[in-house]
Amino acid sequence: MAKSEVEERWERSPGYVYFIGASNPVVAVKIGISTQRDIGRRLSTHQGSNHEPLSILGILPIEIGERPMLSAEKLERQLHKKFAHLQRFKNGWAGSEWFTAAPELMDFIEKECLTPEKRLLKRSIAKPGPGLSNNVEQMHEPATDAKL
Repeated sequence: MAKSEVEERWERSPGYVYFIGASNPVVAVKIGISTQRDIGRRLSTHQGSNHEPLSILGILPIEIGERPMLSAEKLERQLHKKFAHLQRFKNGWAGSEWFTAAPELMDFIEKECLTPEKRLLKRSIAKPGPGLSNNVEQMHEPATDAKL
């Protein structure tokens, strides 16, 4: 069966494997994929259905090859397997892309990923209300990035 024009366009788009953290300090990390054009919308969608402030912790740009998003999907699956022992929900069920923010996962993000600011992306869109701690405001401050 031939792929639709939308599927073809998606597969050929440059993408990101992203790591979104929940809460401050981070307690859970979502490992997902998005086209580079739609990553802001992905963050907004996740924030709209999450009671904790979310922030982009790191991104892995996937831009090489004829179908970058297929490469992003493959890398995402590999990362899910690598960190499967930290998975918060059973594989294949809702929430299975969320992982406990253990030191090994946070170290991987810090060492291997670009910060969102390196690509001029917003780290967070959360606007804390009076019911949240003032610590959440720190999520809006850019982190230092040793990777150039």
